[in-house]
Amino acid sequence: MTLNILKQHKIGLSAIFLTWFIFFVPIISGEYVYFLDDLKIIYYPIETAYAEFQHNWQLPLWANEFGFGQPLLGWGQLGFFTPLHLIMRALYIPPLALLQTSVVAYFLLGSIGMYAFLIRRNLHPTAATLGAIVFAYCGFSIGHLNHVNFYTSTMLLPWLLIAIDTLIKKPTMRRASALALIASAITMSGQPQVVLYTFIAATIIGLALFLQKFKAKTLLLTIYAGGIAFLLSSFAILPLQEFLPQTERAAGLPMAELYEFSYPPYAAITLILPYFFGDHAHYFGPKGFQELAAYTGIIPLILAGMALASWKTYRNERIAALALVLGGIALALGRYSPIYTYLVENHYISTIGVVGRFVFFFDIGIVLLAAIGLHDVLAAKTSAKKIACLIAGYATCLIAGYATPLFLIALPAYIYSQYDAAFAERFWELFKFSNASWWLIAAGIILPGTLLFLKIKPERKSWLLPALAAGTLIWYGWDYNPRIPASEAKNPSPLAEDLMQFREDTDLPARLYAAEHLPVTGNPNVAFMLSEYISPLFTVIQPIILPKKNVDCLIVPIQADSEKDTQMTVTIQSGLQGKVYLETSVSSGDVYKNTDQTFCLPAEEETDNLFIKFSSTHDTNMKVFTTSSTSDEANLYFVRKEHPTEKQLSQSIKPLSVKYTAVFPSEVDKENALMVRHLQATAGASSARWIGALSIRPYREFIDMFLANDSEAFDGDGVHALTKYKTLVDMAGITHFIQLFGYEQTNDPMLAAGYKLVREADIGNSLIRLYENPIAYPKAFLSEHAQFIAANDEIRTHLTNPDYNPEKLIYVSGPTPPDISPADPSIPLAASAEIISYEQTRVDIRVQSNKEAFLVLNDASTEQWQTFIDGTSVPHLQANTIFKAAQVPAGDHIVSFRYYSPAVHTAKILSLVGIICIILTYAKIPRRNKKA
Repeated sequence: MTLNILKQHKIGLSAIFLTWFIFFVPIISGEYVYFLDDLKIIYYPIETAYAEFQHNWQLPLWANEFGFGQPLLGWGQLGFFTPLHLIMRALYIPPLALLQTSVVAYFLLGSIGMYAFLIRRNLHPTAATLGAIVFAYCGFSIGHLNHVNFYTSTMLLPWLLIAIDTLIKKPTMRRASALALIASAITMSGQPQVVLYTFIAATIIGLALFLQKFKAKTLLLTIYAGGIAFLLSSFAILPLQEFLPQTERAAGLPMAELYEFSYPPYAAITLILPYFFGDHAHYFGPKGFQELAAYTGIIPLILAGMALASWKTYRNERIAALALVLGGIALALGRYSPIYTYLVENHYISTIGVVGRFVFFFDIGIVLLAAIGLHDVLAAKTSAKKIACLIAGYATCLIAGYATPLFLIALPAYIYSQYDAAFAERFWELFKFSNASWWLIAAGIILPGTLLFLKIKPERKSWLLPALAAGTLIWYGWDYNPRIPASEAKNPSPLAEDLMQFREDTDLPARLYAAEHLPVTGNPNVAFMLSEYISPLFTVIQPIILPKKNVDCLIVPIQADSEKDTQMTVTIQSGLQGKVYLETSVSSGDVYKNTDQTFCLPAEEETDNLFIKFSSTHDTNMKVFTTSSTSDEANLYFVRKEHPTEKQLSQSIKPLSVKYTAVFPSEVDKENALMVRHLQATAGASSARWIGALSIRPYREFIDMFLANDSEAFDGDGVHALTKYKTLVDMAGITHFIQLFGYEQTNDPMLAAGYKLVREADIGNSLIRLYENPIAYPKAFLSEHAQFIAANDEIRTHLTNPDYNPEKLIYVSGPTPPDISPADPSIPLAASAEIISYEQTRVDIRVQSNKEAFLVLNDASTEQWQTFIDGTSVPHLQANTIFKAAQVPAGDHIVSFRYYSPAVHTAKILSLVGIICIILTYAKIPRRNKKA
């Protein structure tokens, strides 16, 4: 039976497999990997932690390697129980390889699933192939390829639809259980927002199928499947539900954030030209490049429009698809949509971030309509019938098909071009015959209409559209998510061993603050000055002093005061009058958009005695950044003559230098080397800065205010956060710092501030330094006194006091005020705190004190943490808004902090019940037919 199915659909499946193989061949070959954005800084570290938990047969209830500690199971980032990931972890596949295998496997699974679903709906195999390819490689899927917790849900949508369709056609307990298993796999794997969108899309399509064949039994079994799915996925739902009220999402998102990533109507041009506003590295369109990805290419849009012209067949499917398209548009437009703004203003929507992700509905609707539209085109088998169809109504079909992209794309783009000159110029560039994208669009416009009249057998000509659509989507998506060499991604930070050694020596994770630059005294930007305007009477010439010869490029910051079109010539040459290696024109319009300009040298040229010159034959509105020179060799020339003599050149030397950065070849990923964000977890350390999209609210507020989370580290007086809040930095137990250190740098403010240099490494294009904080507070310390303050913002205000001393006083909060004895300054505190056991969900500390004191464990706390002293439960406190704390009486005591989640306890019971129900369903032996 299976062989017959494969033979029957060999062309369609071969096309799907070939598209998949071509698209992912760099990954399948093992030469390249996806190592971009969230895949690198969130999912890779999470999978590293998950592997350790799974190999130790533990649930990831809490992980101290993320921030100051986070409840991973309730975090809502990536499901621990993602089925394929569970299997690969059990096989000890490394996390990076696991994620590459995951993406190629799920995309193949999703495309085959969509093909199977459309075939089940009796669509032509060619139409099913088109739908499968557009589904897997459309903008939403590829734009979120690096979001592992997206595709682990969305790529299971077709299989969920198959399960729904199967249940509708023949409602049985086993089919309902299959539906429950797929639904639970989606819930257990994905990000809650995308899981919700997946189920909404499935519900709309499933309802259309259900109304075609209504049965009460089907409805009852669907409810049963939903109940079993909830039981099976309770490990994903209940811990998140428990954690959510303690996060920054509890009170809803700010209004401005609810409108972020709105999809402006003019951006619909990216449905057929995804790089219209630039690419991942250089993007100048509405926020943001990947979040607003919705491209399908012109062919699916035309076919979708053609599908709306006929309602004789697949009426319910067309209605469902149209509902998805219109709903997706109405919501994804965000601030540009009266429907969405009404829902936000009336607080019907308060927590959904990234409104542009509603394009998921739009893309799914286009997938279904395009497949149905192509099926309609192929339905008429003879030329005579086609002509009759054209006369009878195919004209309407063609009009609808071609009007759809015109209405969605061309009209908004034309209107916006009347108000934005840069957009208009870019828009009209599309009509240049030298533009390769124009030919793709032209072919996509011509082919669907002419397909009706080509005198070729349907089984031969029908593959022209899927082939062109597949080729277009591969062309668009090939570099949408940049890949890097596998060797580069697998090359760990040269400083990881030191952090791992620290953990091995202390049995505690290092707490790391990583940034590209960590100047702790003075704002480095204050030292830079702007030159005069480059003009015929003002030329700047700068000697290029490099510590290494293998320079690739120079990055030079240039300022343009306006977008007024002026031109400057940048020349790189040997000596002041020698051989020219590079001469290029720089436009003020480009500089106005991007200050940092890159100038590259031919690889074979020497880097000795090179000069870079900024000149112009006309007045410009551009200046270069300069700073005090570090040596006579680095002094620049301010030339005020058009053709200066050697004497005049020598007289124009100034003790200044043009600011520039050399770019050297490197096989090291900079973020990986710095271990930014959550990458610290791969070295057994934890991040003292950025945390994921869902985090403990007091923690987020603390690092935003005191540790310059992802914001400017300098205040208005040019004082760095590490200097201004040095006491809080130490109190938070930040043990290590990492920064890049330029080859040309001579002084290191970190050393001057008292931090100890542990290691320096050369990563090819820069040095990188690891420092240790010798006066960081120990993980557990004692404070002499405490003051109860209920409001966290009031506590943070007290913490800004320059004289604040955590060893003398901490500010505690909790459900009830503790009974705090009056401080007796005549008796100095003589106490010690020794950690005797440090685990993820339990920390035991031996405390010895001559009087009542307050123990602080500088890890984050939530409501699920409980405190025990000598085995007896006592009130759990929070110190300085975020840390675990306990009020300890005088004497010798064992203080134990323990994590207990009622949600996890309930989930264990519910999951067991769900598994038993599934086993009983499939273990039931069907009765034999006695007449057989």
